[in-house]
Amino acid sequence: MKITLRTKESQQRVIIQTDDGSTPPTMIKFPGQVPQQIALDWSGALDDEKSLKRCPACGCKDMYVSNNFPQITTLVSIALAAVVCLVLIYHKWIIPAAIVLAVVIVLDILIYLFKKPALICYDCRSEFRSMPIGKHHQRWEQGLGERYKRKNS
Repeated sequence: MKITLRTKESQQRVIIQTDDGSTPPTMIKFPGQVPQQIALDWSGALDDEKSLKRCPACGCKDMYVSNNFPQITTLVSIALAAVVCLVLIYHKWIIPAAIVLAVVIVLDILIYLFKKPALICYDCRSEFRSMPIGKHHQRWEQGLGERYKRKNS
């Protein structure tokens, strides 16, 4: 399990990682000029399948699933492959151009298959990775996001 705790301004504060899948400690001390502590409330946060029902950092029940891989990487690789293919086709090297396209498609599929989603809290923006995600958690919802954004401003 990997947890990234954030401030209300979405700045990263501390990363907690456990190797055996156990829950992290309940008291976390933030490094910095002014030492702070945060209590993670794990009672009732996990369901029977060990997926989160609510955020242990702030208690919020609204969380969403996000991809772990930046979309810009895929866009840049496809654009670069398109330029290379255009140059190869211009020089009438059709087979190498097709090979480049096939390699990019295979890499894109592999990235899609092996990326691991993260669960993010709408309220405190803490991220929870490498743990089971419940079926009741959905992708980002604009209405919920706007409601928590107004609440935190």
